[in-house]
Amino acid sequence: FPSHDNPKINATLFMLVFGSIAFWSTHLVDVINRWLISIKGLFLLLLLATLLPHVNMVSLINQRPSTPHALFAALPIFLTAFGFHTVIPSLTNYLGKQVKTLKYIIVTGATVPLIIYLLWLICALGVVPLRDGPNSFVALTQNGNAVGQFIAFLTDLAHNRFITFTANGFANIA
Repeated sequence: FPSHDNPKINATLFMLVFGSIAFWSTHLVDVINRWLISIKGLFLLLLLATLLPHVNMVSLINQRPSTPHALFAALPIFLTAFGFHTVIPSLTNYLGKQVKTLKYIIVTGATVPLIIYLLWLICALGVVPLRDGPNSFVALTQNGNAVGQFIAFLTDLAHNRFITFTANGFANIA
C-alpha cells in the first residue's frame, strides 16, 4: 500500500480492497488465498535454502534453553500445530471410511509441517545466536520482539540481502 507511515490508513486501505473482494466473490477469495499460500510457501522455501548454508552447527548444538520451563512453554505450540485431531470427523465425512487414506492424510499432514518447522528452527537458531551479541535472541526480546528486527538480524548475520526480500515476503503474506 502507498502509505507506510500511517498504520490507520494502511489498515483502512487493506480492509477496503480485501473487504470488497470478499463481498464481491467468495470464489475469488478462495483463488486469491490459494495463490497467496503458494507464494508464501515459495518464499519460505527460498528463505530456508538461503539460510541453511549459514547455519553454525556448533553454535546450534551448544545452545540450550535458559530454563527447563522453556520446553513446557513450547508445548501448546506443538499441540496446536501438530495435534489437529479435530479435523478427523470432517475428513471422514469428506472421504468416507477409507481408513488407509485417512491415515495417510493425517500422517502426511503432521509430518510435512513438522519437517518444515524443524528446518525453520535449525535456520533461525543456527544463524541467530541465543544469548551472545547485539544480534541475538536476547537482544531481540529486549527490543520488543519485532519481526522486522529479526529479519534485520538474519540479513546481517548471513550477509545476504535476498533474505530480507524472502523473509519480508513471507511475513507480509502471513
